[in-house]
Amino acid sequence: GVAGGPDGLDFDRPAFGGVPFEREGFETALLWLTLALAVIAGWLVMRYFASVNGQAMAAIKTNETRLEYLGISAKRVFWGGYVLSAALCGLGGSVFALTQGLVTPEMGYWVRSGEIVFIAILGGSGHALGAFIGAFVFEFVKLYAAALLTGAWQLVLGLVLIAMVFLAPHGIFGIVERWMGRGRDRRVVEASA
Repeated sequence: GVAGGPDGLDFDRPAFGGVPFEREGFETALLWLTLALAVIAGWLVMRYFASVNGQAMAAIKTNETRLEYLGISAKRVFWGGYVLSAALCGLGGSVFALTQGLVTPEMGYWVRSGEIVFIAILGGSGHALGAFIGAFVFEFVKLYAAALLTGAWQLVLGLVLIAMVFLAPHGIFGIVERWMGRGRDRRVVEASA
């Protein structure tokens, strides 16, 4: 009675700004809304990475104890990162619910979160553009692998993941960054610090 049966929650098409749209107009408006939200969220994430808390989050990967000696609470930094992550997940989930019109229990299954981890490894987690690049490449490889190798497309994705872990541990954006020369300049600054 609450969820509408075993198919999950069903949503009616909402109105944008009080104006109801037919399906085509709704999908176009949703596309532009999603694009704007993605750009804004990416910009905010990059601002967070450049902030003191973002730099502290990056420092936790290297040495959490050293961060505590500097007087920065690692627990507080983790909480800030978790809150930002939860807000972005909520935003993504709400846009997904609007797009699909249906939310099923399978969306909370571990395979979905595994895809997100795969995208982060593929694109690189050091920059917000890595998520966009990783999502594009993941969907591209998944689409063509499923079309060409119907029964073994997961094997292709697994091989791509293994290759990325060994050949490009910083993801595709790390490769692009290295090509652009920024990686070399950043290593020089980190070594001098």
